[in-house]
Amino acid sequence: MSTPPLKAIQIWAHLTGEPKETDDFTKNLVSLTVAHVKVEVDLTKPLPPVVEFERQSGEVVEVLVHYPWVPPTCSHCKELGHIVRNCLTYPPPDQNTENKQDQQTRKQRDGAVYTSNLRSERVDLWADLLNLHDTLGFEDKNWIIGGDFNQIIYPTEHSNPGTTVPDSLMYQLQDCFMQLGVFDLRYLSPSHSWTNNQPENPIAKKLDRLLVNSNIISAFPHCLATFLPPPFISDHSPCVLDLAYQLTKAGTKPYKFQNYLTKHPSFAQVVYEGWLHAGSASQSLGHLCWKLK
Repeated sequence: MSTPPLKAIQIWAHLTGEPKETDDFTKNLVSLTVAHVKVEVDLTKPLPPVVEFERQSGEVVEVLVHYPWVPPTCSHCKELGHIVRNCLTYPPPDQNTENKQDQQTRKQRDGAVYTSNLRSERVDLWADLLNLHDTLGFEDKNWIIGGDFNQIIYPTEHSNPGTTVPDSLMYQLQDCFMQLGVFDLRYLSPSHSWTNNQPENPIAKKLDRLLVNSNIISAFPHCLATFLPPPFISDHSPCVLDLAYQLTKAGTKPYKFQNYLTKHPSFAQVVYEGWLHAGSASQSLGHLCWKLK
């Protein structure tokens, strides 16, 4: 089987843009169901998620189109390349209103999130969280964020096995979490927290999260989140946060040598004296291991 020419994917040029080049993955026919093509597109027009083409036999086939990265669009001025947080034409908020919101937020350092289904509004929320982080100085404070983000951050958080490549929306939320300095608290639950409740076409995703920063881990090192089964009135899993979770205790704690101990001025002398005190020779492997401890 020979490598298909780039012209064989002209359907992409007709609906999404002009094909420029492909990669070795496609040239070497690594997969007969996936093709990677670099295209030049007009971002002022909607990008179709599905395209159709007609085979030589006359059969019409639908092909799913995935865009690994798309530049952000400002929800205020509709220009490409920035979000509303960095928009030069976006009017600043009223100072009095902002001060009142700051005073209310300073009293409580945890927040609940319920994100819109609209992509533009979700991006605005990511910007609002970043503004809140910078304005209130949450970098040095305990911060907990929980709720429905309505967006996954990894392909594995989708039940559809066809979701294998991160898209621009995943990258945006990942970048937001990185700038906020927050991450998922360890949790007990299935991988997915939401389901569409459609047995004939089931879909499940990890949409609900409980995020913390490193200060929370320092203050509550044993904290744990538990996502319970969805109740009858909702398709989302409720989350319970336990700040005083008791870890199970093992019978014997494993020994861990800390490298910084070698910097102590008396390290070599203490090791030498301890080695001599345990005996100059080891008759068995067990005795040697005891001496090393």
